[in-house]
Amino acid sequence: MIPSALVMYAPNFDIKTNPEWDHYEFTSCNRNGKGQWLQNFWKGFIDEKPPSDWKVLRNHFVPPPSSQRTADADDGSDNSIR
Repeated sequence: MIPSALVMYAPNFDIKTNPEWDHYEFTSCNRNGKGQWLQNFWKGFIDEKPPSDWKVLRNHFVPPPSSQRTADADDGSDNSIR
């Protein structure tokens, strides 16, 4: 099925108070070839290796030092909101 037109009504459409809509017409529509969906499917994957002119940098994660907030919570005071 190939549509030739599309009419879109706004969520607040009302025939009396808001009778506006958008009308789109499609020309020169062609059906995709039988293998087109498979070709588009394979294009969606990322190559396993980056291009040869790319430089790969690998940085190891270093967690930040414990924050002051954690130290304040360990002092035994009750800072809960009531």
